Amino acid sequence: MRKGSILPVLLIVTTFLLIPLVYWYFNYSKMKNNIKGIQSGAGDNGFYITIDSTSGRWDLNSFLCEDKDNCLEYLESGKRLETISGGKTTDFRIHFKDNSEWDNYSYLKIYVKGGWGNQEVFYNPIKMGDITGAQLSAIEEQTLTSKVVLIPLEEVRNGYYIGPEFSD
Repeated sequence: MRKGSILPVLLIVTTFLLIPLVYWYFNYSKMKNNIKGIQSGAGDNGFYITIDSTSGRWDLNSFLCEDKDNCLEYLESGKRLETISGGKTTDFRIHFKDNSEWDNYSYLKIYVKGGWGNQEVFYNPIKMGDITGAQLSAIEEQTLTSKVVLIPLEEVRNGYYIGPEFSD
């Protein structure tokens, strides 16, 4: 074997050994204070709600309303914001952050009902949280009475709050 042929092999091996070190240096050495996997509401305006479900599937429904009367007309009155679904869980948090979609509304109506195949289960607010002015109301439709929580949007635009906790 010629001595000149070892130099290219040595350069290739050295290059492949240095690439991971250079990659690590540029991508991870500057991220010492960036902890991934942790989320907090600090710095955001809004609130979170908590759901505990031992019986299975659930649907959280939220509607933006112009006023209390609009919220209480019927269960799905107002502008649907979103529906979030889940299954058996404990202490599951859903965050609602202030956004421009809230601008023309005064209240957010929230209720939780049993999800697909689990409609006979009722979820009630067991804690109201610390949102000033949050109100528990009942809406009757046919023979069913549903508990809803009305959240005043003006209040939750000034900080980050603990909202209601729903449980079956």
